[in-house]
Amino acid sequence: MHRKPPTPQNPNCHEIVQCLVFSRRFISLFLSLFLSFSLVFSLSVCSNNLMKVTQELLQGDSRIERLLKNPNWRPAAEAAIAHLLRGVECPIISWKKSSTWAQVKMVYEEIKTRQK
Repeated sequence: MHRKPPTPQNPNCHEIVQCLVFSRRFISLFLSLFLSFSLVFSLSVCSNNLMKVTQELLQGDSRIERLLKNPNWRPAAEAAIAHLLRGVECPIISWKKSSTWAQVKMVYEEIKTRQK
């Protein structure tokens, strides 16, 4: 049995299947990229909102208030807060090993866990 050449009235089934498969792959790729972008955007918006709340909660915690009121502990506490909330590098490396830094980090982790 001889096949007829494809024409607009008699399209080749193989070509239609290839076109559908290509379309499905393209749509799948487009949707995955769109959803990835949407997820990244929504996470960045959420993390910015959580950062503000966390900073307010962190500075409002009685343990952090105590550290911030002491002139000897305040610089290390502020550096720890800046590092944990905004990723700012610590100006004095030894502060990262201090009990002040550990207390700020502990309170930060507690607040972060409560927000989940």
